[in-house]
Amino acid sequence: MFFVKVLLGIALASAVLFFLVLNLDETVDVKLWVGSAHTYRDVPLGFAMLVAYLLGVLTYFIIALVQDVRMRTQVGRLRRENRTLNDELHHLRGSALDDLPTTETRQDVGVGEGRAR
Repeated sequence: MFFVKVLLGIALASAVLFFLVLNLDETVDVKLWVGSAHTYRDVPLGFAMLVAYLLGVLTYFIIALVQDVRMRTQVGRLRRENRTLNDELHHLRGSALDDLPTTETRQDVGVGEGRAR
């Protein structure tokens, strides 16, 4: 699987480089907002593509960072809850059954009684 990912990455990088080499002398006009009055004229196409790529990476990084913080918070909360439940279970296992409160009395049934053979 690693080999396939590397191969796809190389193919994508090669396609982008091939596109840029074919369009080295091309320039574009860039508007940063729909209604903006300022337009950047004659920006090299490769530079515009690089900036768009870096903005996409930055956006992905911010989203991934927020998700990571949320998951770490949830993992910490679940670990505390697990520790509390394990402490309670350890306490219950260590206490004698006679110490536990009972709500109804139990009548013991003999070994052979109550079983169908």
